[in-house]
Amino acid sequence: MTSLFLSSAFLTKRTLPENLRDRDYFLFHKHMEYHAPNASIQTLDNIYASKMGYLFQGNRVLPKSFVAGSPPNKRRQRREAYKNWLMRPFAKTRKSALWITDTWSHNYFHWLTDCIPRLHTTLKLFPEAQLYLPATLKRAGFLSQTLAAYSIQTPKFVDTSMPVRFQEFLLPDHIVPTGNYNPALMKEIAARYIRHFSDDKPATRRLYISRAKAGMRHIVNEEDILPSLKEAGFEVLHCEDLGFIEQVKTFNEAEIVIAPHGAGLTNTLFMPAGSKLLEIFPRDDTINACYFSLSAALGHRYSYMFACPETRVQVPYSSNLVIDTEAFSKELARLL
Repeated sequence: MTSLFLSSAFLTKRTLPENLRDRDYFLFHKHMEYHAPNASIQTLDNIYASKMGYLFQGNRVLPKSFVAGSPPNKRRQRREAYKNWLMRPFAKTRKSALWITDTWSHNYFHWLTDCIPRLHTTLKLFPEAQLYLPATLKRAGFLSQTLAAYSIQTPKFVDTSMPVRFQEFLLPDHIVPTGNYNPALMKEIAARYIRHFSDDKPATRRLYISRAKAGMRHIVNEEDILPSLKEAGFEVLHCEDLGFIEQVKTFNEAEIVIAPHGAGLTNTLFMPAGSKLLEIFPRDDTINACYFSLSAALGHRYSYMFACPETRVQVPYSSNLVIDTEAFSKELARLL
């Protein structure tokens, strides 16, 4: 195994939300700065990869198969390792691969904010590297267009029941753990997509991202806030109805975005610096601060508000939401 330097350690400091209430400070204070370590890229020999995205060295499952801190249980890992060992005699051998995924990478947010930074930095060192992906990404609608900006037209897939053996395997670190960002790198990536896909139009659009078609965290009484949104000039978007290129163009033209917490907010990556974001969270004693941190990295003006879970039996993070319309109207007036 050899290891090469990929990116430097850095300290990032974040600005508090514009509408922070004293009683909510505890939710954000632990996210106010982040010390990122150096990142490297390893060149490994004789790595087996499965179509589910598991990586094996010998009989051991490599930890980089998974998001840090979120591996599947030991029983499942042993089952996958046994399956890999059983099928090895039938494995095809390939000379080399670049691998940038883990078991969460089929998700739009994790693909753009975890995988693409690994790809972006690695291609600076190995511009001819052949990208391989697990079969779990084969049907991702965003895949081909996100890779087109890197002139990757035909990624290869591990998509058979037999594992694939790679004689040489490039495995970059996550540049930072998921939910954190290297600000300079994220701005480079955003600029690349905007240059490839967006028109040079002024940022004047006001967007409300609806999760009405989503399985969780949709606003139950959304109809009650739509009139005031439309009166203020907001468009109602369902991001799942838009292709990737259209999402880049749309968000690059946005001056204000309002949305419940969800993957659609990944597109704030393409908003101009100084744009405003209002994120609606389920009321809880913790928050997922990934979009707060992304806004800080990109120079957006971030605000938040809470909505109540629809029922008490639901886990707050995944619950559908009931929004206080009066409180929402005040936040909307403050944004305008």
